[in-house]
Amino acid sequence: MSGREGVTKPDPRIYEILFARTGRAPGELVFVDDVARNIAAGERLGMAGVLYAPGMDLAAELRNRGVL
Repeated sequence: MSGREGVTKPDPRIYEILFARTGRAPGELVFVDDVARNIAAGERLGMAGVLYAPGMDLAAELRNRGVL
């Protein structure tokens, strides 16, 4: 998506494009990324963030958050 839009994370504009295209408010979304500054940018806009690390049980993390 970022290549098409000419905007990359952690630029807030890429997240605004996400909100517009999905029709979702930031508080309705959980953002998963493996880069802390990208998570922080999403959280500043109101999204919940999950910092992914190799080997983590992402499904369990999302279940704990009520996403799955």
